[in-house]
Amino acid sequence: MADCGAAQQSRAALQGTGAALGPILPAPGRRRQKTRALAEFSTPPSRIHQERYTDPHFKRVVRYMRTTDLAAWLGFTAGIPGLLYAWDLSDRIPVRHIKTQPRFYALGAWLGFCGGFLLACERCTNRFLGWTENEREQKMQHEEFTQIARSGKPIWGESTLQPWIQSVAHHNSQFAHLKFSTIPWFNFVNHPYHGVDISKYYEDAKAWRQEHGLEN
Repeated sequence: MADCGAAQQSRAALQGTGAALGPILPAPGRRRQKTRALAEFSTPPSRIHQERYTDPHFKRVVRYMRTTDLAAWLGFTAGIPGLLYAWDLSDRIPVRHIKTQPRFYALGAWLGFCGGFLLACERCTNRFLGWTENEREQKMQHEEFTQIARSGKPIWGESTLQPWIQSVAHHNSQFAHLKFSTIPWFNFVNHPYHGVDISKYYEDAKAWRQEHGLEN
């Protein structure tokens, strides 16, 4: 009888523990909502505008920068020294002869210059991916690619690297602008892995050369 009583007490204790832990465990619906929220957080922004191509070359990113990108770059360059100067003026410590040394203003300007440049590159790259408005970039790219194709040159440029090295470089630099806060990484390699079809430019170039008697 004592064993039966002890078993019933143990069973009751386990049931009480389960009842106590029950509210702590998330409900199935709540788990699904959390999983959906994590999936949405880890998904890149949707392309609400026409995608130009992925992993643009560093030179093309700089060439396609807008005036607003340059303004943001300039603002960061002047902003950090400006904040240091405002901090100097608003300092409540009554010691007037202690001021921020000029080398700290120079350091702030350098940090602002680098941070502003990374911001400008990120904004421009987002337009290449179609994540922000890119009508200007569409026109510029169409004109540039058409001119390159008509001149008989490769649109993506020439490279002396092996194809597998180009592929490695592409995988290292694609979407790298999303991780500028960790390490600045740019694409300095000409490669064909940009996710767009450029055959229409070569077809247009062939028709244009035939029309002008440059090709039979």
